[in-house]
Amino acid sequence: MAGKIAVKNTHRAIFLDTSGGSGDASYERLGNGVTSFTPSTNPTVDTKHYIDASSPSHSVTAVERQYAFNADVIKGEPCLDYLSGLDGATGDKCKSIMIDVDLAGEATSGAYPAKKYNVLIAIEQPYSIEGGENQQMSGTIYTNGDYEEGTFNPSTKAFTAKSTG
Repeated sequence: MAGKIAVKNTHRAIFLDTSGGSGDASYERLGNGVTSFTPSTNPTVDTKHYIDASSPSHSVTAVERQYAFNADVIKGEPCLDYLSGLDGATGDKCKSIMIDVDLAGEATSGAYPAKKYNVLIAIEQPYSIEGGENQQMSGTIYTNGDYEEGTFNPSTKAFTAKSTG
């Protein structure tokens, strides 16, 4: 059994496809300039209270995963330039792919366990201006459908789907 390790923020990497749907995916790491990235599962909970029970029972029937983020506006940072370009965007322009990489997981040939999501990105605050501070932006990344399990190699930026069967 492997030793215990405290999982830090540096043990997770988020990559976004910044190609804007213009052909082959171009994955860039979301990190530099990002001050917070918070996942939420937003479970749908079904509650049943049967007539012969004194208390109800609950079950989770679905999750609606989303990620809220805050970042400094940094020109020249690929992911932040891409996100800034989504200001005011609607429809398919807001769709992308996100890869969530577990860098604390066991790597095989430089590839780590990962989940690939189809996402919709909504920029809620394209910038804020406060005296003496960097401009800040914020938004939410919403997942569409189920994720695909696999591995991701941060060096080659290649996702390999988990084989079935």
